[in-house]
Amino acid sequence: LVSVINYIKQENVFYKVVKVIKSILCIAVCISAIIAVAFGLMFSGSLQNTALAVAEGCSVAAIGERLIGTVPRNIELWRGINDGMTFETAVRFFNYLLFALMPAAVVIALAFSLLFIPLDIIETVICGIAARKRGYNEIDTVAVLECPSLIYKSEDSFDKAYVCFPFLQRISGRFASVATETIFYLSNLLYCGMTILSVIFLEIVGIVLRLMYLDTVLAAVAMLVVIVDMLVVLAISLFVCVLIRVFRSRQLKKWSDMF
Repeated sequence: LVSVINYIKQENVFYKVVKVIKSILCIAVCISAIIAVAFGLMFSGSLQNTALAVAEGCSVAAIGERLIGTVPRNIELWRGINDGMTFETAVRFFNYLLFALMPAAVVIALAFSLLFIPLDIIETVICGIAARKRGYNEIDTVAVLECPSLIYKSEDSFDKAYVCFPFLQRISGRFASVATETIFYLSNLLYCGMTILSVIFLEIVGIVLRLMYLDTVLAAVAMLVVIVDMLVVLAISLFVCVLIRVFRSRQLKKWSDMF
């Protein structure tokens, strides 16, 4: 089945169409992320500056001027870096750069969760349907799953084989296949959701702390959020990896007894 899936990925028209769509979307997302970074570098801190103007009781015209003035202030910050790095300048630049990258992070998180995950699922379905029509040897499949080194550089095909095999054979292990795929994709959706929520949280905290003129505290909070996010992602990834291995080892044991 793993070899058949490898063949399908190279020759199946529908699979190729999905790959082309993914490639086009990847280029589009990269371009969008670059535009988002450029936008962020120009307008980083615009929400905070607007909130400050509103809190100070500025008129609508003054708020508009404060918003328009975001770009010149950011340019002045770059010039300040060239003139010499002080602690205050470093803190301001860190906050500026962090908030400048946030739009790109949101674009990538949304694209991955809304576009690439569904396309990955479609790829697996295509492989399953095509493999059913083409046929394969179930005994050889189990032997290869027991000894993955028999087929090199096919990790994705192994993943798809574990998902498709119990459904194609109509044997036990279907619940485990659905569970592992669900856990894997939910974890990826969680990472995307964490990214978006972190951006929203930092924008709110940034506005509050900027109103209190606590730029240094904002930098510390931002660093803490980034570190906590990285640790949570690492912990969840390890947990999901172990869980999937446990599910698949139980699947394989049952299949070994059957074939």
